[in-house]
Amino acid sequence: MIIIKQYSSITTLLLFVIVAIVFNLMACSRPATKSSEILIGLSPEVLPQLIHQEGPDPENTGISALDDLNARWNVQSMVPLFPDLTAGDETADQYNLSGVYKLIVVLPADTDLTAVVRDYDASPNIGYAEINTEYEIK
Repeated sequence: MIIIKQYSSITTLLLFVIVAIVFNLMACSRPATKSSEILIGLSPEVLPQLIHQEGPDPENTGISALDDLNARWNVQSMVPLFPDLTAGDETADQYNLSGVYKLIVVLPADTDLTAVVRDYDASPNIGYAEINTEYEIK
């Protein structure tokens, strides 16, 4: 009887240690990649060069410098932020809203997203770039 109780206590202790290790590993693990969104405004001069403005292929936009940036930062999709604009919309034309795109990028988890934005912002083909951030208005 004493041998069985000792065996049972050791088994319980070992099981407890294994469970603690597993939970600790789960708490410490981080995803290897993260998906993020960046907004870019293409310069009005290059907008006519864009292939399929309603949903360009990020690897073949028709603008080689943009293709290079998209490849460097692993852009998965590029969609117009304002897809329902109509031709001749004065406000859209005034603010170049037809040239605003949302980029979905998949990056290593430790990548600084501001570095990505700076890289896009430095391109003469891009009027501006920013992280797509949600704000709550109270």
